[in-house]
Amino acid sequence: MPNNTSVRTDGSAQIQMIKLTGDTTEMDVASGEARFYNKSSAAWIKATTPFGYVVAGPDTVFDLYVGDKSVEVTSLKGKVDYVHPNSAEKYEVAAGSFSILADSQQISSGEGKPDPDWDDWNAQRDELWAKWLGVRGDSRKYLPPNLHDPAWELEENGTWERVYYDGDYRYFWRPIRVAPGWAPFAVGRWVSRGTR
Repeated sequence: MPNNTSVRTDGSAQIQMIKLTGDTTEMDVASGEARFYNKSSAAWIKATTPFGYVVAGPDTVFDLYVGDKSVEVTSLKGKVDYVHPNSAEKYEVAAGSFSILADSQQISSGEGKPDPDWDDWNAQRDELWAKWLGVRGDSRKYLPPNLHDPAWELEENGTWERVYYDGDYRYFWRPIRVAPGWAPFAVGRWVSRGTR
């Protein structure tokens, strides 16, 4: 998200964005498993479920598993707060400590460990994402800031070349890995916006 928060879900998750501002990410998780990352220095995440909600401040990571009859909240980094809907009491969930297990009536503590398969799957994606974000090349020079994160795709699949065009030298990206039969500009169109 633009406020430096993110969420990764499993295939069964039902999730809905409620609010997204510079300092708030609010989502409703009806079912499934989700891992929330708050890498912001100021934003807050609020994740609601049928069995209560979680509030997570800056520099936190937590898992939320929502089943048919209960929810489990596990903190992986930092401290998050879980609020039960019946009592409105707040329960702190800290990384390395117990998780919270709650249904519509009761609250208890769990082991505090994420599901190993889910955790491995997320670790693989974290490594891949770090690799992509680590790509530094010409693409970041020629793309607007909001396209810096996906710039790895251009770096891995093409090169920037200086070309004389429209009375001046400009930089254009040229693909170097293409499928047989590929044709440039066959689908879609290019438009020039703003200054050159």
